[in-house]
Amino acid sequence: MLHAAAQARAFLVEGAGRRFGVLPNSLKAHNAVIRSPDGRIIQYGGAIRLVDLHRKATPKSPLKIRESFMTIGISLPQFDISGRVAGGMSYFQGIE
Repeated sequence: MLHAAAQARAFLVEGAGRRFGVLPNSLKAHNAVIRSPDGRIIQYGGAIRLVDLHRKATPKSPLKIRESFMTIGISLPQFDISGRVAGGMSYFQGIE
């Protein structure tokens, strides 16, 4: 999942770079917003229209630095637990 998310983020940044006319490595992606050096922004929802996500995934991707992760390693409330207990729907990440 981590590598799939990193690849999707890279595709979105690539699309935003084309839209802004800048190199993707000059952009910053944080909290579902991509920012250009001159302050222009595009949200992931807008950037997704700029790219074709029908590509083959690769097993490895360049990842963000570990210190920038905001929720990995932190216990979060599990809102889908009652659904799991009752045999109902649960979130994708719950699939093994």
